[in-house]
Amino acid sequence: MAAPPGPDVVKYLNDADTVGDIFYRHSAPGHNGIFYSLRYFEHAPGLGKVVTWGDSRKYTMSSGSRKMFVIGHWSQTDDAAAWAKAREGAAYRKVFWDNKYYTGKMNCSQLVWAAYKKQGIDVDNNGGKGVYPRNIRDDNDTVSYKSY
Repeated sequence: MAAPPGPDVVKYLNDADTVGDIFYRHSAPGHNGIFYSLRYFEHAPGLGKVVTWGDSRKYTMSSGSRKMFVIGHWSQTDDAAAWAKAREGAAYRKVFWDNKYYTGKMNCSQLVWAAYKKQGIDVDNNGGKGVYPRNIRDDNDTVSYKSY
C-alpha cells in the first residue's frame, strides 16, 4: 500500500468534467475561475492583472480547494462559460464588498457570479451586496466533485 501524499506533493487543478464547471482555490480571501473548455479556464488573478485564461494542468491548488459544477441545464453552463470568456482582458476590480455588476472591471468571484447570473442562476449563497469566492463555494447551486 502506498504512503499518503506528503505536504510537498503538488496538486494541480486538472481538467473539468464539463464546460462551465468552476473552482474554488482555498486562500485568503479565496479564488474562483470558470472553465470555458475542459482544460482551460477564465479568472481574474489579482491586483495589476486582467481577466485572463489559465491552464488547469499547470495551475496549483491548495488544501481545502474544490472543483464544482453548477446545477442547471447544459446550455446555461455553456453560455456562462462563453460569457466569462468574452470578458478576457477586462481590468481587475479590487472591491469585493460591492461587486454585483456585469461589465467593466472584474474580480474572480464577480466574473463567475455574473456569468451564471446572466443565465438566471445566482451562485451567491448569502445574497449580500458583494459576492466572495466562499459565497460561490457554499451556494446550494454549486456541487463539489473534487476536493484537494
